[in-house]
Amino acid sequence: MEFSEFKRLFGIFVPYRLSDAYLERMFRAIGYSSFTRDKITFKDMVECIALLHSNEPKLNAQWIMRLIHGRSSDRVTLT
Repeated sequence: MEFSEFKRLFGIFVPYRLSDAYLERMFRAIGYSSFTRDKITFKDMVECIALLHSNEPKLNAQWIMRLIHGRSSDRVTLT
């Protein structure tokens, strides 16, 4: 799925006060481990739904960091 398709599909769930930038951050966070920067797969979507459904603080923090840093090459680690 490309960003334009993602925007059309999920844009109705995002309030109007949020810009396309938030949808793009979500798109990049979902495609965090994807090989291509401009497409996400069904597998990417399912993995993110599982991540978001979890109540573990560590996994919630991972999602927040994915929103901030859209690619795995921008990984933030705790030392």
